[in-house]
Amino acid sequence: MPYKTKQRHAILDYFAASPENTHTAREIIEALSISEATVFRTLTHLTDEGLLKRFTGPHGSTYQYSGCGGHHMHLKCKTCGVLVHLECSFAEEIMRHFATEHHFALDKEDTVFYGLCENCREGVRK
Repeated sequence: MPYKTKQRHAILDYFAASPENTHTAREIIEALSISEATVFRTLTHLTDEGLLKRFTGPHGSTYQYSGCGGHHMHLKCKTCGVLVHLECSFAEEIMRHFATEHHFALDKEDTVFYGLCENCREGVRK
């Protein structure tokens, strides 16, 4: 059974306040003035318990509150790190295609497509 510390509650409250956003451990350390060891330990526990979702990308790990509205694929910008929830019929079609044509079932909750968001693409074109 996990300890119900004030740091744990503060970190959960931080994520619950913006459930659509992802946050790095560094952001939490700076925002809440909690020690690095405590933040990393707590993030690990909260992820193991299913309260947070961990995304690993080229710039490290980000975390998101799991109560953000169901299971869906994500788009993640490799430059700025923005995470977009992908809920469209074409995503479902992709999943069906992989299942039918490649005999492979994607895990919708863990599928992340990496690329560049519109703002970062525009910055590249300038």
